[in-house]
Amino acid sequence: MKKRFSAEELRELRNLIPINTVIKELLAVPSKISEGHFRFLCPLCNEFQTSTNSSTNLARCYHCEKNFNPIDMVMAVKASQFIDSATYLQEVLSRSRQVKKMMADIDARALAMNRFVHLETIIDTEHRCFYKIGKALKEVHDDRLYHQLLFDNFESYLKQRWDMSKSHGYRLIEAARIIDNLSPIGD
Repeated sequence: MKKRFSAEELRELRNLIPINTVIKELLAVPSKISEGHFRFLCPLCNEFQTSTNSSTNLARCYHCEKNFNPIDMVMAVKASQFIDSATYLQEVLSRSRQVKKMMADIDARALAMNRFVHLETIIDTEHRCFYKIGKALKEVHDDRLYHQLLFDNFESYLKQRWDMSKSHGYRLIEAARIIDNLSPIGD
């Protein structure tokens, strides 16, 4: 099956996957750090007279005088054709992007959960301070943070989590809003 790669796709495959990662982790080519430089066993001549350049994302064998970009390296190590090598790297890049997106989603959920726990702490520890509770409840309501604890709606969250009626919760929110509106006048 023939596949064509756009110039942009090839640029990404050559530049977005670090050459050291391709050599050491993806292809498991023997490698070492020597004299402060990453060295790898050249797949063509089996010599360690090599180095990589992270700014150009190229590898070089000084013994056989061959430069390798990530696609070239896959072709040499796996003895595969260009299309197969590029397809392999494209799949690696796609998986990497999926993992990054999943991690970003997890981070966003963790931040929301941390904020939610913080707001609940305010409600729990400052239950006598209606202004702070009203502000916290407003944010829980407006941002629908009650979904973090699998409540379907704000009213069930108030009742089941805080044994608070819907009307009392909304009164606290409204009281905080009034204080915010009056604060510039009274200060």
